[in-house]
Amino acid sequence: AAAEQAIVHDPELGDAYAARGFIRFTNAWDWAGAKADLTKALELDPNDGKTPLRLGTLQAVLGQLPEAIASLRRATELDPVFTPNWGQLGNFEMAGGNFKAARQAFNRARALAPENPYIWGYLAELSLLEGRPDPARAEFATVTDEKTRLWGSALVEHDLGHPAASQKALEALIASSPGSPYEIASIFARRGERDQAFTWLEKAFAQRDSSLIKIKYDPLLAKLRGDPRYAALVKKMGLPI
Repeated sequence: AAAEQAIVHDPELGDAYAARGFIRFTNAWDWAGAKADLTKALELDPNDGKTPLRLGTLQAVLGQLPEAIASLRRATELDPVFTPNWGQLGNFEMAGGNFKAARQAFNRARALAPENPYIWGYLAELSLLEGRPDPARAEFATVTDEKTRLWGSALVEHDLGHPAASQKALEALIASSPGSPYEIASIFARRGERDQAFTWLEKAFAQRDSSLIKIKYDPLLAKLRGDPRYAALVKKMGLPI
């Protein structure tokens, strides 16, 4: 409502359209409305580095990963000291399997904001996807957020071949309040437990878990994408199959 009022007061204010577009896709799952707003914002203010960050995130949500990476590279050119630009570029490079580029982006983000716990979590997840669970375990241990540490531990211990330790961390995460159904689903997906993964993804859908918008590009869900339940959930969210 505030963004819409800003547009009424100044219909040439790009940031107002960008703000509404961001809310439309993160909260309302209004993909078409969000794209229209973010395209308009870019037209009005093509030099705002935060707008291509938001547009790139929407593109990744829609499954347009190359376009998302291009938008985030543009964002880093426009605003090279804004940490989220580098963090999100790293996430999309990681999702696309370009681990070297992802690490470069994450390292740049870490240099800008060494105390940012999200960056350390991103680096740990990257190490895991690179097939290096031992470094990932050490990196997750440095994360200050307890739930992220538990999530990471459940993933790492699975990859290390320690099912009991993985399950213990998962159960502690489930017991935490409030927990993220999506994060729990991603652990089951990584472990190949599809039925449990979809049970928790449906909970994420019912709760409008904000992380669920990562469903089309999150590499931790790779084992689910051939399952018809995956296509059905993506369709239910109104996303392109």
